[in-house]
Amino acid sequence: QVDDGSEVSTSKTEVSSVAPA
Repeated sequence: QVDDGSEVSTSKTEVSSVAPA
């Protein structure tokens, strides 16, 4: 699964609907 930050990204710091950090 590619984490582009379109939905909730638990791979980073739970970023949702923003740019991939």
